[in-house]
Amino acid sequence: MFDDPNLYKEYCYIFQILMIYENPKDFIDRYVCDPTISDSLLSNLFRAYDNCIVLRNEIGTESMTYQEMALYQLQKIKNSDSLLLDLQLIMDHQVCIRCTEGLL
Repeated sequence: MFDDPNLYKEYCYIFQILMIYENPKDFIDRYVCDPTISDSLLSNLFRAYDNCIVLRNEIGTESMTYQEMALYQLQKIKNSDSLLLDLQLIMDHQVCIRCTEGLL
């Protein structure tokens, strides 16, 4: 995305994301961590966590804990200088959820 400064526009078009971003950095910062944007990763993780609360008895406490850790980590890295690298830990938590539930 950083080699071609307009690649984020194509990404937004393909995934039908409103084109409200000024540049690639703005896209990464806001698309990942802006809770006011309904398409952002943070907004979606909040909704997933809400679902975890409702389904706690079905999915188990361990899976809910991984979801909570991912949400906490995403909020923590909001103003990070290495946002994309910091996202790796969140991805690890999400993979753990799938492994715990036998989905992988």
